[in-house]
Amino acid sequence: MEIQPISQSQFQQLPGVRQIISHAHARKYGTIGLENLETFGLSWRSERFDPIVQLSPDKTIAWLGVDQQLIALNLNQGRICVALPLNSNIVQVLTADSFTAVLTELEVVILTKTIQFAIVKDYLISALKLCCRTAMCALNS
Repeated sequence: MEIQPISQSQFQQLPGVRQIISHAHARKYGTIGLENLETFGLSWRSERFDPIVQLSPDKTIAWLGVDQQLIALNLNQGRICVALPLNSNIVQVLTADSFTAVLTELEVVILTKTIQFAIVKDYLISALKLCCRTAMCALNS
């Protein structure tokens, strides 16, 4: 699953419901095809951060994030199950069996399988990055 760059006019030709992340003052545009679902469009402002696409371990949820927008797309139903605006740019999305951690420039957002979430502020970020990295290494081994 890769983001394919497209033009602004190509993005605008996509049906509105397929523009799953859209910014009013976008500088970049792309599409992504997810499993057997139709193509989805994204637009974003950031020159520093590219969109992030991360599958859940069971491959039923695709997490997409760019700039300050995060969505979770249920691949079985083709529906957005989470749409979350954030306070700062997304840097990384980590998934595990029981949670998803979204690291931004200023905070960490942790979402559980039941889509409950907690925002952890600045001073805990270093510790959580280390814990998440350790947890991901343990899951991958």
